[in-house]
Amino acid sequence: MFGKKSGIYIIRNSQSVKVYIGSGENLKSRKTNHFSRLKRQVHENEHLQNSYNKHGVDCFTFEVLEYCSKDVLIEREQVYIDSYDFDKDLYNINPTAGSSKGKKHTPETIAKMKAWIPTEETKKRMSEAHKGRHKGRPMLNNWSGMSWEEKGEINIRKGRPPEYQNAGHPDATPTAKRARLNHLKRKSNLDYVYSTEKKVSKICISSGKVLDTYDSIKKAGTANGIHASNISAVLSGRNSKCGGYKWEYFR
Repeated sequence: MFGKKSGIYIIRNSQSVKVYIGSGENLKSRKTNHFSRLKRQVHENEHLQNSYNKHGVDCFTFEVLEYCSKDVLIEREQVYIDSYDFDKDLYNINPTAGSSKGKKHTPETIAKMKAWIPTEETKKRMSEAHKGRHKGRPMLNNWSGMSWEEKGEINIRKGRPPEYQNAGHPDATPTAKRARLNHLKRKSNLDYVYSTEKKVSKICISSGKVLDTYDSIKKAGTANGIHASNISAVLSGRNSKCGGYKWEYFR
């Protein structure tokens, strides 16, 4: 690409014989400014703007005619303008080349730029341009309005590992369920996580007998006046006992 070089450029319309000739000290910036103003319908060249509105952005291309030093930009631009029939072939408003360096927008143009509201057609084109872009991996427990089959298809299509495919489905594999539980531990309230785990047993330390069994860590903690996190610490091996008892997952 032409990058930040200076030179002479031409804007062509594939649906018309007319072209626009210009010069710029930074061709990359010049191209960006032209198409930005055209898209927002605030371009100072009414002829070019009308043609853009009629034919659409896909019909316009920006090409470099010649790279040259900043000192001869106007001189070289004039040579190219003179090679065309001004009335028939050019969108240019002025037949005499001139630099826009230091030029300020009129109050009317500034007001028009600030008041610009995209049309429905423009919004549609912007939406189409953004389709397919990566937006990050959705949370496994935050896909409201989608079936588990649809979620699984998305995960497979995006190449995610099996443990993230249909992780919350009742028939999911143990690996998938563990992955979902770990996800919930990081993202959700601990009380909710404890309530989703499997059964736990309260065991007498001296005899080793099972004294009671509970559907979840949370229910075991509530029944014995113990915080669920302390029971979880015993189950994970961090502590040996809690509340005067040993705790194990129900077998």
